Amino acid sequence: MTTFSASPNRTITCIEPETEAAKILANKWYWTVAKTVATEGSPDGESNIIWRAQGFAPEMDVTWKTQYALNWTTNLQTGAEVKLGGLWVAANKGEVWNVNNLGYLEKESDAGLPGWLNIGNVDYDYGGVGIHIVVGLVSDDKNFEKVFVDPVSLFKNSNARYQPLEKAQWWFEGEDKTGQVYSSTMTSIGEVDLTNPAPATGNYAWWTTYLTGDGTWYNYQQPPMTLKHTSATKELVGFNPVFVSLSKTVGKEFRQAATKWVKTRLGKIYNNVSVEFTLVYTKQNGKELKVTYGSKKSAVPGTRQYIGFTLDEKDEFDQDLLNAISDGADDEHFPRGETGTIILLNKVNGFH
Repeated sequence: MTTFSASPNRTITCIEPETEAAKILANKWYWTVAKTVATEGSPDGESNIIWRAQGFAPEMDVTWKTQYALNWTTNLQTGAEVKLGGLWVAANKGEVWNVNNLGYLEKESDAGLPGWLNIGNVDYDYGGVGIHIVVGLVSDDKNFEKVFVDPVSLFKNSNARYQPLEKAQWWFEGEDKTGQVYSSTMTSIGEVDLTNPAPATGNYAWWTTYLTGDGTWYNYQQPPMTLKHTSATKELVGFNPVFVSLSKTVGKEFRQAATKWVKTRLGKIYNNVSVEFTLVYTKQNGKELKVTYGSKKSAVPGTRQYIGFTLDEKDEFDQDLLNAISDGADDEHFPRGETGTIILLNKVNGFH
């Protein structure tokens, strides 16, 4: 039986402000965490298996012990769960393990390279198909959790070594993909190295927050009393109504056709489009449009574009709207020569 050397647990806590919760829940995001493992071919470490995924809560955390394990698989497919072929063995760094001719992992008496999980020799032939070593964590309840699979196949008489790093990466994903091999992520990635304690506290713990407005993770060495970045960062515009001031009045008998034209044009690109004449700014019948809209039809659930736009992306919608009005004037749905002016937050931007 392997006896593990003592080392402090590592903890990462994700805390989200209430202002972000509705957007995160709208996307049905899962906080997703992966661990990093170094190999001879990737000495700085890489992550390729989703270790944990949690449904949203205002505060979410993961903790791991520096207790590792080994197994193997012949199944390596991106987007699929890793199906194990062997039996787990708990392993310490510096130990040497061999895969015997029956596919079982056996510990050598000799020590290997310190700081690494060493595979001394593979004596197993899986029908001419190479095996992929799987590195795992030993959880609090003594179960094993997959954290890395070697993309390089090991054939008979080969060897390798793996160095689990106390680094973690995390992001938001559109579904629970625990145990799956991944190559891309739904949002940007947050990362921290817990090899050493946080300088400000001396503890092996960090806190993190994701803000949808700029798609960035912010890390803290102590629990944030106030999430100070919230007001400083760029917020998602969302799907706020857009008002257009027309230079010419649309007669009452033409307004239904005009709004239908704009709705049809925008409806080819955006969801939940509605168009109506209002009196909010101009106070004149037939001279102002109110347009509401949803995500782009091409937006994938789980992406930031599915829950709102940044100002830069919002400009694209404004231009699509003004183009629809200009083209409508050419087709006589609006008075000829009509261009329209966007009215937004008391700021007028003319497009001609």
